[in-house]
Amino acid sequence: MMLTACNGVLANGLGNLAQRSLSLVFKNCDKHIPAAPSPDALTDEDNALLKAASELPSKVDEVLDANQQLHNYCRTVHFFIKSANVYIDQQEPWALKKTDPERMKTVLWVVLEVVRQASILLQPVMPNAMEKMLDQLGVPADQRMFADILGSPLEANAISKPVAVFPRVEAPAEAAQ
Repeated sequence: MMLTACNGVLANGLGNLAQRSLSLVFKNCDKHIPAAPSPDALTDEDNALLKAASELPSKVDEVLDANQQLHNYCRTVHFFIKSANVYIDQQEPWALKKTDPERMKTVLWVVLEVVRQASILLQPVMPNAMEKMLDQLGVPADQRMFADILGSPLEANAISKPVAVFPRVEAPAEAAQ
């Protein structure tokens, strides 16, 4: 069960979303996170995901205030990450690199911005992993507080080659038999 949770939620969820988008940035955007797009460059889908991200802090606050159950806090963020994965699958930035490179940059910025926000929210439960994630995004250490979620959007900056924060966990050989 723990193996399924690690692989399903972490490796396939947030980890996969970050790895895919950071790898595309590294390969197709001259190793720089794109600049924030102008509001008129955003589609309805972009705005919907960014709006959901902006509502996430109050949703997780409600969950914690209502019952103090940390697993529900994590579940709320996880469901949001699932919607971000649906967004990137629908937008297909890997295909846009040939047909509309500017749109590809917008999609990648939107995805990485929501990864930044989710990573800040997950710091209390996974501080070391989220520190690595935010480091890969180039988020300065003084912009990783809850107050920065909405007030300090992701900036265009150089990135290093992405490294998986949540590699898939394999069952030990004797457990697989």
